[in-house]
Amino acid sequence: MKLRKYRWDILIILLCAAAGAVIALVLFAGSASGRTVQVRVDGKIAAEFPLDEDRTFEIKSPGGGSNLLVISRGEAWISEASCPDRLCMGMGRISKAGQAVICLPNKVVVEVTEKSRGADPGSDPEPRPETDPGSDPGADPGVDIIAG
Repeated sequence: MKLRKYRWDILIILLCAAAGAVIALVLFAGSASGRTVQVRVDGKIAAEFPLDEDRTFEIKSPGGGSNLLVISRGEAWISEASCPDRLCMGMGRISKAGQAVICLPNKVVVEVTEKSRGADPGSDPEPRPETDPGSDPGADPGVDIIAG
């Protein structure tokens, strides 16, 4: 008898849970394929890496600071930083286009972008910094990025 009394309450709870699960699948499902992590140091693009390839990089800024960028399982984050407050380490993991981790003292911005630059002709709204013809086009000569 008690079950009959709460039957509609249980049905509403189940419908809300199902709707929440569908929304979560739509928002969080989807591969990281095609997304890249763009690293900017002092406003210049220093490097871009695919989000779907696990890597660890040390980013050195011109002022002598450094950040350790980790890309793993479709997420990117700063695991170590030389800045005094280390706020960038607490910004969490990023995986969706438009999300960013910023370290102001070291002038580092790590941002997830939707597509790799140059993958779609005409999709590059911002020109890359000019480099020497024989150098790596994605690297800034004043910034050291060391693969770990």
